[in-house]
Amino acid sequence: LSKLDRHEQALVILSQRDPRKAVEYCHEHYNPENPAASEVFFLLLKIYLNDSEPKIKEAIDLLNNNFYRIDPIRAVALLPDSLPLNLVSSYLVNVMHNACVRRYDAELERSLARAESTRAMERLLRVKENFVRVDESTRCKVCSAEIGNAPFEWYPDNSVEHSRCRQRRAVGTGGTGTDRHLLYSGNFV
Repeated sequence: LSKLDRHEQALVILSQRDPRKAVEYCHEHYNPENPAASEVFFLLLKIYLNDSEPKIKEAIDLLNNNFYRIDPIRAVALLPDSLPLNLVSSYLVNVMHNACVRRYDAELERSLARAESTRAMERLLRVKENFVRVDESTRCKVCSAEIGNAPFEWYPDNSVEHSRCRQRRAVGTGGTGTDRHLLYSGNFV
C-alpha cells in the first residue's frame, strides 16, 4: 500500500495490529518534500483520535515525539474537547519553542545576509572610489612595456602590470599567481 501512496489504509491496518509498527511506518515513509508522505504522522494521529475507542496515550506520544512533523493547528483541531490540557502541555511547549527557534534562526539568517550585503557594498564603494587611468602611456610595473589592450592587474598603490607578468612572477617564485591586494584583473575596455 505504501508504494501506491495509500498511507492511510496502511496505517489503519498497522495501528490496529501494533501501534509501534504504525509509528515505525511513519518514520520510514515520512518525506517533507512529498505531499502524500509529509502527511503520514498527521494521518496516524487522525486514525488514533477518530477510532471508535480513541487511543489517547498513543496520540499524545505521537504528538510529543513528532511535534515538528505535524501541523500544530490541524493537530489541535483534532484533539477532543474533553482532553485535559495537562496531557498536551508538553506538546504545546515543544511547538511554541520550535516556532521561536525557527523565527530566531530566520532573523539571524536575515541579519547575516544584511551584514554580508553591507560589507559587499562597502567593498564595492572602496573599489569605485579608487580608479586608475590606463591609456597608451601606461606602463607595466614589471616589464615596463605599455599595457595597451592586454589583460592587466591593478593594485591598491595604483600600479598596474600585465596579467602575464604577474603569472610569470608567481611561477618564478613558486607562487600561485594570486595576490591578496589585487583590486582588478581584466582587460582594458
